[in-house]
Amino acid sequence: MIADFLRILRAADIQVSPAEAIDAAAVIDEIGMGDRTLLKHALGHSLAKTEFEKQAFDACFETYFMPPDMKIGIPDAANHETSEAGDAEQGEGQDADGEAEADNGEGRDGERQDGEAQDG
Repeated sequence: MIADFLRILRAADIQVSPAEAIDAAAVIDEIGMGDRTLLKHALGHSLAKTEFEKQAFDACFETYFMPPDMKIGIPDAANHETSEAGDAEQGEGQDADGEAEADNGEGRDGERQDGEAQDG
């Protein structure tokens, strides 16, 4: 969990050294996850050094550690990306369930691709 959060911070241009990552893990071990405000302040002091980093940290923390009751109605990014990837992969030769359609020489209207009608 902390590794994911640190990746998010690094993506937001917050420099996090390996030593700071260890400090952040120690902070979580020491104070736990029960008091969100205390956790935010403690991690913020360990990880954000400049004013820019403090603002970016606040935004990242609020998003990553959003209370579960506030996540209602927010699509899960991981599931959304998976769904889009599945939609993009589903093309010709696949049915709505993503299964390959049998190539029996028929077109979509039941006619043979060579122009002959299929007997019943």
